[in-house]
Amino acid sequence: MHDVPMIRLTPLLLALALSGAATTSFAQTTMEPTSSTERSAHPTLQLEASASRQVPEDTAWALFAVEREAKDQATAQQQAQAALAEVVALARKAGQLDVRTEGMYTSPIYAPKGDKVTGWRSHLELRIESTQTGQVAQTASALMDKARLQGAGFFLSTAKRQEAERELIGAAVQEFQLKAQTTAKALGFASTSYKNVALQQPQMAQPMSTRMFKGARAEADGAPAEPLTLEPGKTEVSVSVSGTVNLLR
Repeated sequence: MHDVPMIRLTPLLLALALSGAATTSFAQTTMEPTSSTERSAHPTLQLEASASRQVPEDTAWALFAVEREAKDQATAQQQAQAALAEVVALARKAGQLDVRTEGMYTSPIYAPKGDKVTGWRSHLELRIESTQTGQVAQTASALMDKARLQGAGFFLSTAKRQEAERELIGAAVQEFQLKAQTTAKALGFASTSYKNVALQQPQMAQPMSTRMFKGARAEADGAPAEPLTLEPGKTEVSVSVSGTVNLLR
C-alpha cells in the first residue's frame, strides 16, 4: 500500500482534529450568504472534496448448513444439532478461525398432495471466517463431506478499512484546500479562512460476496480434500471533507 504524502498542519487539519478525526472527486460548489454582518464583511463558499481507494479484501468466509428430517420436530432438531456439533468440533480443530452458528429453523414437510404434515425438517447453519484465508480454504474443504456449502467469499476487515481511511484523510484535506484556493482565486479573492469543517467516513455494511471457492472434494477412496482456490476482490474505501470557507480580499 503506497504511503500518503505528508501534509503541513494547517488550520483545516486542526479543525478536523478538534471535531473528532487515489481517486479524487468534487461536489458542486455554491456561494452561501450567512448573516447580514457576515455578508457585508465577506462572502462564503461551501464545498466538498473526497478521496477513495480500492482496497483488497482480506477476510475469507464460508457458510455451511446441515439438515435432518424426522417424523416429529424434537427428533429432527436433536439430529440436526448433533450433526452440527460434529461440524463445529471439526472446524475448531483448525484454530485461528472465527466459528459461529447462524440461521436455525424447523419447518413441516407436507405430503405431495394435500396439506397433511408427514414430517419435519430442521436446518442449522455454521459460519467460519478468518484473515488466514488459506486456513479457511483448507477447513472448508474438510467440512464439505459433513455439511452443505451454502456460500463463500471475502470482505474487508474493520481494521483494514480504518487503516485505509486514516491514510485517505490527508488526500481529502489536500484536495479540499486546493479546491478552496482555486475557486477563491477564480472569483477574484486573495485568500481564504475556514469557518467550519466536517469529515465524513461512510459506515457501510460489509458486503457478503458470493464469489465461490473453487476446489475438489475428497475422493471416494478417502484421499484428503484439496484446498479450495480463493479469489478475493476489492472494496472501495472513501472519506470526504466538507465545510464552509470565508472568501477574503
